[in-house]
Amino acid sequence: MDGMNADKERFWAHSGEVWQPLGEHLENVAGLARRLALLAAPRDAGFQQLAEWCGLLHDYGKYTNCFRGMIRGEKLKCPHAIHGAAMAFFRLRAPHVASAIAGHHAGMPDLGVLRSEKAGKARKDADALLMRASADLPLIGRLLEGPTPMLDDPGLRQKISPSRLDQGAGPAPGEGLRVGA
Repeated sequence: MDGMNADKERFWAHSGEVWQPLGEHLENVAGLARRLALLAAPRDAGFQQLAEWCGLLHDYGKYTNCFRGMIRGEKLKCPHAIHGAAMAFFRLRAPHVASAIAGHHAGMPDLGVLRSEKAGKARKDADALLMRASADLPLIGRLLEGPTPMLDDPGLRQKISPSRLDQGAGPAPGEGLRVGA
């Protein structure tokens, strides 16, 4: 991994021919999810927001040391979906988002899995990753460390989304979630 900056840890979403920084991947998927939700339901700001949260948190578990080792070639099994699902379930209080994240590779799980002992450990692990994830992608911290966003809050769009989305335009490619003012 040439070009690693010693001042800032680098986290990777994928390996292969092209390496993609994890923060960039999460922002891109969040932006794409919002654009698709906008096409599917142009007047449903809440649905668009939920889609964006799914994109932002779907690979949150790739901030773990296990995943970092796996991407470097170590033979490890590192489930990553449960961490983002735990953050959506416990921090955002969004079980529907948690379900989508938990099933993004294996299909939709029973939400009972998020109340299991395994999910309790994942929640602790996910909470421990928050500082690392926030340093890499500050908008994760703004979403997860602040007060729980309320989808029925009339000011939600102004607090979380780019103003251009409020005008009905989709985000530009690579433009992701903007949390806070």
